[in-house]
Amino acid sequence: AATKELINVHLSVRDTSGADRGLLIRFALPIQAEGWRWWDDLDRARPMGTSGTFENSRGIREFAALPEWRDKPELSVGKSAVNFCNAVTGPVGLCYAVPLDQPRIFRVGYDAASRSFYIVYDVALAKETQPPGEAEFTFHVYRCDPQWGLRSALDRYYRLFPQFFTKHVRRQGQWMAFSSLSEIDNVNEFRFAYQEGAPEPGYDDRLGVDSLTYFTHAGMFANIPDYNPETDPEPSYERQLAAMRAQFARQTGKAEIFDASALFDVKDRLAIARTAVYGHIIAQYNLDPDLPYGQYMLGTIDRVFQDFRQRRGGELDGFYYDGITTGINYRREHFRYAGYPPIWDPVAKKPLLYNYFSSVEFAKATAERLHAEGKITMMNGALGSSYYTAPYLDVMGAETGLRIDRASFNYVRTICWQKPFVTLLKGNFSQLTADDFAGFMKRCVAFGVFPGFFDWPTSG
Repeated sequence: AATKELINVHLSVRDTSGADRGLLIRFALPIQAEGWRWWDDLDRARPMGTSGTFENSRGIREFAALPEWRDKPELSVGKSAVNFCNAVTGPVGLCYAVPLDQPRIFRVGYDAASRSFYIVYDVALAKETQPPGEAEFTFHVYRCDPQWGLRSALDRYYRLFPQFFTKHVRRQGQWMAFSSLSEIDNVNEFRFAYQEGAPEPGYDDRLGVDSLTYFTHAGMFANIPDYNPETDPEPSYERQLAAMRAQFARQTGKAEIFDASALFDVKDRLAIARTAVYGHIIAQYNLDPDLPYGQYMLGTIDRVFQDFRQRRGGELDGFYYDGITTGINYRREHFRYAGYPPIWDPVAKKPLLYNYFSSVEFAKATAERLHAEGKITMMNGALGSSYYTAPYLDVMGAETGLRIDRASFNYVRTICWQKPFVTLLKGNFSQLTADDFAGFMKRCVAFGVFPGFFDWPTSG
């Protein structure tokens, strides 16, 4: 379907064999683009010649983009475009863009040998999905100003799809984590706008600062009873499983929730991983609103707001996510709940869900509930997160080092548009100079990012 502004392309694939299938769905436009430019982000473009492939893609992550998992590499399963909008420019400009309310794993690029500007989707077909063995994809093709490149392509996207970038915040400013604002002299000089942890919602209300409670994290942590990781041998899987079940039961009061909402690993077991922060082990879970843990979390919303009114004497303004759970999920009984298609594991030769997209569905359900009550949502770890979360976040932020690279700044401005992005600088402040702090703040301000400060110890 075409309009004056763009061409909408809708693809549908259906399996007729009854077997699991992994597919790459490719759509390509023939373009002789020698001498054109491929845009990696807002202000970085590469000249295209007669050979090579031009893409800006990265592997999907099994763990949230938080400091405690800096050592976790990207997965070899599935690579996805860094940007939701991708452009090439020459005498004219042309771009592919995807709808932000339809999470999919896809890549965009230009192949000089075949002279094709392409979009490729990574998908698996399985009989357990709804509908069985089918998947659908939508993308947009439209022009952009070749002089402005990706900036022009994004400008048109923002105008065509403003619903993905609606601002719900009343005020923009800095992020304070945990510490009480009442303990800071002349606190109004620092333009705080968001208080993570909500220690004093009543005082925050008088300052016009939004108080946000810690709502969910990137997984459930547990300690194993009578276990010392420094001296004891690796605990058995059964021992780890018992500890995780007990932790879920303590937190939710429902012993069956973990078994119903846990991910399956490649061996089709309840997935548990060792970790060195916050506990001995971590389990990521499926937050889909149709599954028990997602239902449990959504069911706590009214109770959390009422509890803050009674105990802390102020109105809570929203929820804060310290990242959201991701992971890969081979659990076939979860496929029918997913509003997105599985992808294919070429090594194990079987389908899996990229569980981050189930968390996106939870974030959407939470945002709809909170926005109806005039409340907001905020998430940490947004520098490396998927843009599919962005429509359901009102404030995005990240714990950072002293130097945020230009590509990361460009990425957050792309997904936020005019929504606020905030930082918490981590480091040993006693070793930093006034010039270090000034440089950090200037770089943030250049990209419309609010520079904030945290503690210097490593997370966890």
